[in-house]
Amino acid sequence: MNTNKFHRILRKYRLGDASEAEKALVDQWYDLLDDGENSTEPDWEQLEKRLWLQLTKQVKFNGKTGQIVTRPRITSVFSWKVAVAALVTGIVFWAGFRFNQSTTLVPAAIVALPVDNVYTQINTSTLPLKFILEDSSIVILASGTKITYPQKFALNRREVYLEGEAFFEISKNPNRPFYVYSGSVVTRVLGTSFRIKPLQANNKLEVSVRTGKVEVYEYSGTFQNKMITKNTGVVLTPNQKVVYTINSRVFESSVVDLPLPVIASDAPFYKSPQFVFEETPFFEVLKLIEEAYGIKIIVEKESLNNCTFTGDISQQNLFEKLSIINQVLNTKYEIKGTTILIKGEGCQ
Repeated sequence: MNTNKFHRILRKYRLGDASEAEKALVDQWYDLLDDGENSTEPDWEQLEKRLWLQLTKQVKFNGKTGQIVTRPRITSVFSWKVAVAALVTGIVFWAGFRFNQSTTLVPAAIVALPVDNVYTQINTSTLPLKFILEDSSIVILASGTKITYPQKFALNRREVYLEGEAFFEISKNPNRPFYVYSGSVVTRVLGTSFRIKPLQANNKLEVSVRTGKVEVYEYSGTFQNKMITKNTGVVLTPNQKVVYTINSRVFESSVVDLPLPVIASDAPFYKSPQFVFEETPFFEVLKLIEEAYGIKIIVEKESLNNCTFTGDISQQNLFEKLSIINQVLNTKYEIKGTTILIKGEGCQ
């Protein structure tokens, strides 16, 4: 929204010419301010400046700029607005979302209601929704997803409860691990990015890791009263995922559906490797792929290491790279848990 539209809506509001939708929007803007009990006529010029300042607070995300989601609260700029504002629980805003390697600006709606200092946010739109927690962690909710979190995290741990699918980019803090409780599974991280997604009518739960390391294990109890069971679970690293079957209580680890190159967090000038080979020993080819994707690759027969590979596979994804290698060397690959196995007769 530009300044002209902002002032035009406020002017219509003051003159009594605003539509019901515009009135509701202005009421939500007022809720961003915390003026205490004050029923006197405000200084409109100063009030507009303060409202505009609140509406234009922004944050950087993956090089893009998106607005911060502010938790709604009831204020008393005009006492007669309290009843109306109490009915307005959604804040409509524009959010940037990076999903499936694309970035778009989408309108999204959320609900945020404080209950005993615990907030609930629900993505009621059909589009992904991004917002920021008080520790600067980023959460992107899929449509229909619900998340519950405290107004302020504890000093020694950060905890949220999730119902549905979400992508998390957690701010790193080794002294305050981050816990996501979803069904009977808890995901523990220190600072990483990962996705949690229900599968097959919620009979299964998938956790996949983009960066960093996460620990996934069982728990029982409510959000406020948890009993942790750590005798079963897995540790995941980039490009790994686990599917937890609720009925059988089984964790099955594997490689994610579309592995992406792993960028080292301590390498700000990281340059992606070029997969161009000229009579390169096969073990060197596999080593470069391993390092780029963080996935263990082993050969079934040592004689495969005697083979050489020539080709440019820089533009292909991981599985396309392996398919091209299969065609050239007459091999085949299989995914065994979180490892890729290369099979073939090898070379002399």
